[in-house]
Amino acid sequence: MGLLPNLREEPKTSNGSIFSQGRVQGGEMIEKELTKILNAHKKWVQGEGGGRANLGGADLREANLWGANLGEADLWGANLWGANLGGANLREANLRGANLREANLREADLREANLREANLREADLMEANLREADLGEANLWGANLWGANLWEADFTNTILPAPTLLLLCNWGRVSDELTTELMRYDATNHPHPHKFQEWADGGGCPYNRGFPRVAHFQECRECWKSGKAKSARELVLMLFKERDIKYNPNL
Repeated sequence: MGLLPNLREEPKTSNGSIFSQGRVQGGEMIEKELTKILNAHKKWVQGEGGGRANLGGADLREANLWGANLGEADLWGANLWGANLGGANLREANLRGANLREANLREADLREANLREANLREADLMEANLREADLGEANLWGANLWGANLWEADFTNTILPAPTLLLLCNWGRVSDELTTELMRYDATNHPHPHKFQEWADGGGCPYNRGFPRVAHFQECRECWKSGKAKSARELVLMLFKERDIKYNPNL
């Protein structure tokens, strides 16, 4: 996977720089230095010498790091406000206390990353992989977690988005009991709830006309049973427990 401009083909800023126009100034990380650090990190990851990227405290606001290989990099306390990290490899990276507000982290690999105390307010984490990531005391208010993988993550003392938004993460196949409860919730929020019973009896999918899902999981005809739906909060707590996600009991 490529790292930076001239090493990848994806979006650059309008002036072809890693940074937005006017961002590279006296006391900030200059583009040449950053490129040098990341090229050395690439060699280090591949076992070809180089050195681990140490970007702790770096000012990387609005940096274009699309698809960058920053696995195991040290970004402790870095300022990545509005940075483009879409598709980046940040597996096992140290992002403790980093400012990732409004950052693009779509499809980023954040497995086992240290995001403790990080600011992810309004960050775009759509389809990101956060499996086993440490998000203790992080701020995820307003973050987009649609399709994200949260399995075995740590959300101790974390500021989380609303339960209705957490249900839109990618939960995959869950237990039959939980599948039933999630389908009931789906049905309750569908304009034609009776379509679920028709589907269970062999009819068409209730969503084949473009009605949006309110929870992302693997449905099962055999698990459908009509009944009162649980609240979004109750379902999130059940999902967290089943996926070994750490959280505060008073969520």
